[in-house]
Amino acid sequence: MINAMKTIILSICMLIATMNLQAQDLFGSLTGKYANQEGFSATHLTNDLFDLYLKKKQVEPGSAVYETLKKLNRITVISQNSFGSPENQGKMKETLSSVQDEILNYYKDPAFSLLKTENRMGEVVKVYLKKSGEKVNTLSMISSTPTRLTMVELAGDIDLSSISDISGALNVRGLENLNKINGSTNNIVVRGFDPKQTEDHLIFRDLNTEEMNNLSNQRVTVEMTKTFSEMAEKQQEMTEKHREIAIKQQEMASKYGRQPIFLSTPGDTNIVYFINEKKVDSKAFKAINPEDIESVSVIKAEQGKKNKKSEIRIITRKK
Repeated sequence: MINAMKTIILSICMLIATMNLQAQDLFGSLTGKYANQEGFSATHLTNDLFDLYLKKKQVEPGSAVYETLKKLNRITVISQNSFGSPENQGKMKETLSSVQDEILNYYKDPAFSLLKTENRMGEVVKVYLKKSGEKVNTLSMISSTPTRLTMVELAGDIDLSSISDISGALNVRGLENLNKINGSTNNIVVRGFDPKQTEDHLIFRDLNTEEMNNLSNQRVTVEMTKTFSEMAEKQQEMTEKHREIAIKQQEMASKYGRQPIFLSTPGDTNIVYFINEKKVDSKAFKAINPEDIESVSVIKAEQGKKNKKSEIRIITRKK
C-alpha cells in the first residue's frame, strides 16, 4: 500500500514537471530559433517578477488585479511581425509563417482544448485551455493577421472573468490582446505610443542593489532590450493599421461605386438620414445591410444658409 502511494505521488510530480518543461520547451525552442530574426519578440515573466510590477504601479493588495496576479505562476508572450525594409520582407514573412506553424502545432496536443476561434476583418483569434479537473491551469490566446502574430500564455489558477484586467497592471506588450478573450469588437483601434509604458519597462533601473541581485541576468536583459525596440515597432503597427483601413476603403469604393460614408456615434446632428424617402435616425441608418443598397445620394448643405442640414439618402433594392 505504501509503495503504491509513493508511486502515485511520484507520477503526479513527474506530470507537473513535464507540464512546466513543455511550456519552457516552447519558449526555448522559439527563442533559440528566432531570437536573432528581425521582428521577433519574447517575454517570459514568472511570479517573482509580478511583485515588482505591482509595487511600481502601486496596486492595492486585495484588489481584483492583485488577486488575479497572485494566482498566476508565469506569463509568456511571443510576437513576430513582418514589418521592415523591403529587402527583408520575404525573409520576415517566412519567419512569421514558421513561428505560427510551430505555435499552432504545439496546441494540437490533446491536453489543450479550443475554447474560442474567431475571424474578424482579417484577424484570426484562437483561445486554448488546459484544465485540471474543474480548474483552468493554462490559458493561451493566439492572434494572427497576414503581417503579425501574438501568443499570450498564462499558467496558474486562472479566472477567465478577470484575466483581461492584468494588461493594465503590467503594461507588457501583447497583453492588451487578452481583452479579446471575453468579448469582441468590430471597431478598429489604432493604439499610439504611450510614453508612460516606458516606465514599466524601466522598473529595473529604479530597483535598489539588493532587488537587482535577486533577478537573473537573462530577465533583466529581456526587459531592457524591449524598451529600445518597442517605440519603432508601435509606429510600424500604426502605419500598417492605416494601410489596412485604406485598403478596406478602396474595396468598398470599388464595390459600391463611391467612397464609403463614415457616420459618427450616436450620429451627426448636422446630417438628416433617409431610407426610401423616409426620415430615420442614425441607429436605423447604420443597421441597414450594405447588400440591400441600390443607390446612395449625398446632398450637402448650402454654405451661408442657417438651419440647413446635409442629407444622406439611401434607396434599397426591391425584394
